[in-house]
Amino acid sequence: MKNLFFTLLAMSIFIISCNKEKKTLKNIAGQWNITSLTVHHSNGSTTDLLGQNTIIMDFQSCEPGNTCDIYTTTSIASTTSTYTSSYIVSENSGAETGFIITVNDTTEYAISTLTNSEMRLTNPVGDSQSGGAVTQGAGTDMTIITLEKL
Repeated sequence: MKNLFFTLLAMSIFIISCNKEKKTLKNIAGQWNITSLTVHHSNGSTTDLLGQNTIIMDFQSCEPGNTCDIYTTTSIASTTSTYTSSYIVSENSGAETGFIITVNDTTEYAISTLTNSEMRLTNPVGDSQSGGAVTQGAGTDMTIITLEKL
């Protein structure tokens, strides 16, 4: 009876975890406009990497555990270019939402905020921005990307 209880408990946790990941992936899928792209330096200064440019990211629908495509269209002055990269979502307790997104198997961003209309990503994972205050490890620059769903 005890073994049955623990088996059912483990299965329940696994199912709940899968449902959260599916919901996260569903919210990510679609076109997003980057509204802010900044680097917060350890010395307290901030660099705006977006400027007057426009960046649209189109996250393709994805299933848990799969790697999927992102189509990024960047408009700088009168030049527009589109390139393809990949992403995968996985669980990570260092992110406020409990999930991270890894782009091109190399760069990890904590999904700090994710709703149907807004997403905020931070790198490195484990650092955060809450209430406008940026917290980060000593000597570490932090990239914050804010996106709005189109």
